[in-house]
Amino acid sequence: MSGITHSLRYGSRMGVLILGLWSAGLAQAADTNVAPTPVQPVDYRQMLQRVRERTLRMENLEIIQQAIRSFQMRFGRLPADLNELQARGLQGRLPPPPSNMVYEYDRQLGNVRLAIAASRVEQAPAASNQAPAGLMVNP
Repeated sequence: MSGITHSLRYGSRMGVLILGLWSAGLAQAADTNVAPTPVQPVDYRQMLQRVRERTLRMENLEIIQQAIRSFQMRFGRLPADLNELQARGLQGRLPPPPSNMVYEYDRQLGNVRLAIAASRVEQAPAASNQAPAGLMVNP
């Protein structure tokens, strides 16, 4: 008997679900003011270019992070700024940040991230300790 009860409960749940979906379809069909959404063609070349750019950004950040870890292992501390990586010979030349972006370096944690260059104006370092273009140091 319990098997039959279970089947009836399951069947009634399915009936309610089907009824709900059907009534939602009728409500949508009754609303004639809704215009169909046009399907936009996908620009695969642009999508591929964005993926390449994102991959390059991630690879560049990883190169800098590895240089910071090497610096910390060699000298027992984090670099004061990203230029110190170059001065100590751990990084030949920093990869340039993407256009309109800068590298932000966190001295306490040793993390590097990309930030929009406009934020550089808001958080500009002191004139005596100003980082070169493309670099931003968070104290």
